[in-house]
Amino acid sequence: MTTQQRSSRAYLIRFLTAAVLYTILLLISIPLSQRQPEGSALRYVLACLPVIGVAVGVWALWRYIREADEFQARKLLDSLAISIAGTILVTFCLGMIQTAGGPALPWIWVIPVWAVFFGAGSAWTNRKYR
Repeated sequence: MTTQQRSSRAYLIRFLTAAVLYTILLLISIPLSQRQPEGSALRYVLACLPVIGVAVGVWALWRYIREADEFQARKLLDSLAISIAGTILVTFCLGMIQTAGGPALPWIWVIPVWAVFFGAGSAWTNRKYR
């Protein structure tokens, strides 16, 4: 097994662990936080529980970049640059629409927007460096 295959497999396991943790904490935190009085500190702490899963996902991506060989790291950097640029453009555009009287969208959608652009960036870089 090559270094690239080992680091990719380790990332997949870490990321799936993060995704499962996020999902479980999300399913637990929403009903528990909504049962707490409005404005209570416990309500806010419970609402933020899924952040632990997101943090594990960020750590998994960081480890993937650190364990990757130079070529793989270059592809990841390109993918991250595309995801950051796309997320900035979309969220800024939505912010401007909101400023002009458009609907306000919850911030929770920033991560899925980033993930879509990261997936698109990864697909593009994989095709580019084939």
